[in-house]
Order: sequence, then structure tokens, then C-alpha cells
Amino acid sequence: PDYLMQKDIRVGDTVKLHKAGDIIPEISEVVLKQRPATSQPTEILTNCPVCQAKLVHLDEEVALRCINPKCPALIKESIVHFASRDAMEITGLGPRIVEQLYRQNLVADVADLYRLEANDLLKLDKFKEKSTQNLLTAIDHSRHNSAERLLYGLGIRHVGIKAARLLLQNFGSVEQLMQADEDQIAGLASIGPTIAQSVVTYFANQEVKQLIAELSAVGVNLKYLGQTSAAIPSDSFFSHKRVVLTGKLENLTRSQAKKWLEAHGAQVTGSVSAKTDLLIAGQAAGSKLTKAQSLKVEIMTENRFIELMEAEK
Repeated sequence: PDYLMQKDIRVGDTVKLHKAGDIIPEISEVVLKQRPATSQPTEILTNCPVCQAKLVHLDEEVALRCINPKCPALIKESIVHFASRDAMEITGLGPRIVEQLYRQNLVADVADLYRLEANDLLKLDKFKEKSTQNLLTAIDHSRHNSAERLLYGLGIRHVGIKAARLLLQNFGSVEQLMQADEDQIAGLASIGPTIAQSVVTYFANQEVKQLIAELSAVGVNLKYLGQTSAAIPSDSFFSHKRVVLTGKLENLTRSQAKKWLEAHGAQVTGSVSAKTDLLIAGQAAGSKLTKAQSLKVEIMTENRFIELMEAEK
């Protein structure tokens, strides 16, 4: 909204574009000569289009946010996020099914997913016995996930997949994390005060405490089941290294390689920078390999990586 107002960009305008930073298309100017005579300044929303609650413009953020916890759009999106692959991985529970579940008052929060029964799902459009059983099985399997998936799935601001794993590696369970203060959380490597404040603020909410209690009551695991930070070998070649994977790996999947690296103390990132310590290059490695070479980053073949994996068993 700030950008639209600053440059007075309107619907129907003809604009000039250029690449900002060689990548991002940016509007450099509006061609006023070609502006329709009937054009009006862009209307900036002040209320949520779904629940009509006042929108909030948080400091240093571009987004306009609805912060009404009862907003139907927020509730549905929170459930979709909770069920996503990197969170609880409830296969088959996409936006259309969540919409139906919410519309039929079968779910009001993520804990309600674990109370669903076959008769509930058979009420949904195009749901038969097989699809019903598949979804119930996926929901049941998600109860047993390691708790960092749950923590990420809760949608706490600033807590991504990596932060969720780091937090649970150190605190061991969601309950223990809920009892931690900002200083304890911010003292962890790669966490810092912004995430710490966000986590403490989130868990201070009484509705959140009730939700965690409900999740526990329906059998959702709240404990971290992976390697704790203390169990990560400090003498590994990969310990404390920033590693990037690129190209096609022939002998293992990208996710297997990432999981192994993180278990041996590496931080796996998606892009090459001056802070990257190592690039593991598979077949048909492209621009990441070129950038790593220009930055003189150490480059390792998949075969050499597997040799080191075998040596550290």
C-alpha cells in the first residue's frame, strides 16, 4: 500500500519497469500521458474483507494484517498451514476440504482435526469410504510426529522450520518451551530476541495454552523425537558449516542428504553467499555452482560426500 501511494499507481495505468538488483521487476514510473481520464487513486483496505475487523499495519512490515483470532479466513488458513507438508504433513487435507469442514462446523481449530470421525467426513462432497479412511489415517499418523513439526504448524510469527527444530532440540518439548523466558530462548545460537519475544508472547495467550492442552488430550505428541543438540557430534567434518545442496543427487534424495547433514551439525541453506562454507554438487549443477566458484566456496562431489558419510558412521 505504501508503494502504491508513493508512486500513485492506479488500476489501468501504463507503467515502466526495470530490474531492481538484476532480478526483481520494479515500477520506475507511471506513464501519465496514457492514464485513463476516469482513473481514481488506489483504494487501500482498512478492514478485513472477511470479518471486517480493523486491519493493522505493524512496524517495519509491508503487510496489512487482520489479527482477529476468530476471523474465519485466519482459522481456515491456520488449519491448512498446520496440515502442510513441512508442518504436520496430513496428506489430502487441502484448502477445499478445510473449507468444507469449517463450513459444516466440524472444525474450529487444529485440535478439532483429531476429533473427526468417519461419519463426519462422509458428509463432505466427493468423500467415499476409501478417501475417508485415507484422511483419517493421515490425521492419526500426524499425532506421532516429532514436536518441531507441531511447533512450526502452529504458525508462530518468525518461527520457521529451522527455528522450530532448534528450539525443540534445546528445550525437548513444547511444554518446556512454554515455560522458558525470553532470555533463555534468545540465548540459543541462531535464535535471537525477535523470535524469543514472538514465542513468549504467543504462549502467554490463554487461548493458546488451552489449544496445547487440547492437542495433548487428543494424543498429539509434544516431545522432540530427533537428535538433541547435545547428541550432535561436535567433531564431524560438517559441524557448524553452512552447506548448500545443488544439482541431482544419484545415490540419495535431497531430503535424506539434508537430514543427515543437520544431524551432523551442519546448517543447510538454499542459496550460496559469502557465508557459505561448502557446496555439495550433484549432476547438472547450475547457477549455484557458478556462484560458489566465483566466491571460492569449497565444492564437494556427491561421491566425496558419501565417502565422508561412510567414514562418520
